[in-house]
Amino acid sequence: MKTAVGVNVNPFAVNGAPLSKSDLRGKVDFVRFVYQIDSQRLSVPQAISYYQDQVDKYNAVGIVPIIIINQETGWFNGPWLHGGWNDYISSMKSRLKEIIAAHQHQLIVWQIWNEGDILGVSSIYLSPTIYYKLVSEIVPVIRSLCNHKILSGGMASSASSVFAYVKSMEQLNGNRKLTFFDALSLHPYGQYVKTKPNISTGWFGDFTNYMATVKTLGYPMWLTEVGVAEDSGFPDSQKPAIEQYMKDMYSASQLHGVEAFIWWSYSSALRGGYMPNSIGDLKALSSPTPNRQPNQANLKDTANLRSERSTLGKILAVVKRGTLVTCLDCVTSLQCKLGNKEEWVWVDVNGSKGYLRGDMLV
Repeated sequence: MKTAVGVNVNPFAVNGAPLSKSDLRGKVDFVRFVYQIDSQRLSVPQAISYYQDQVDKYNAVGIVPIIIINQETGWFNGPWLHGGWNDYISSMKSRLKEIIAAHQHQLIVWQIWNEGDILGVSSIYLSPTIYYKLVSEIVPVIRSLCNHKILSGGMASSASSVFAYVKSMEQLNGNRKLTFFDALSLHPYGQYVKTKPNISTGWFGDFTNYMATVKTLGYPMWLTEVGVAEDSGFPDSQKPAIEQYMKDMYSASQLHGVEAFIWWSYSSALRGGYMPNSIGDLKALSSPTPNRQPNQANLKDTANLRSERSTLGKILAVVKRGTLVTCLDCVTSLQCKLGNKEEWVWVDVNGSKGYLRGDMLV
């Protein structure tokens, strides 16, 4: 299984999302953002019109939005301040009927809340009891109107706390697995692969140990925020380390069977995040890449295998993104040609020999 790739965006922030959705074509499978209505002082019809257009544009370039439903979608009576959850849930159900009906024929993944297991910068804490009550009432509304996937709210606490939170909800569900969600969403900030990177952010533990705990819950897993985030941002000198961290975490996620890896974030407009240009190369790191030989490479995007070193050459085969190919030139030649659109590499693709352009290989 290849782990899907995505990035968090904010279309309302300056430089928080690409001006042209095609800038992300072929680089990511998903984008993730909040369905902001009350936080942007929009009417429901205004918001629906805006987001229908956003989703259409992403879908047109092969990208599926993961859209978060939370307090920014509907503040209503703010029960986290004064109580009154029954009224809040009733109001949210009514609003969601309008929203889901308007988007039911678009390609979307819905996510219910964001980091509700902690009280953070952009999250409102919900106890397991309250979150169970919320999802048990609003998820059926969504399911009745569309067949879109639904994710739990991204959980950002420690692995042991995530485990306890989910187990508490299962107890409320009669000690049965939760069927509200198609996957458990996690935000493993501060987790690293083997050694702490030289990046000025908080580090809490080893990602392998984190995954060992959450995997025992037995749910499909999506990482809907993974990366580094600091209000102060990061100096240019640390950006190569961030790029390597992204690649290491993606490779590790692949090995742990994570279904989707959504990077934080598109730009520093989203709490100091940073997106390396190489995000588009992540899929080429999918298995069996960790074990590939020095004379092998992966396709970074679908490409034509040609009979000669030219786009005028006969197309021998269409090679899909992520395919492992063997270079028939020497290893030194391959390393010099990788990423170079002016060079052609002689390769073997499952027994078919021909030429691929260097910039299509990673």
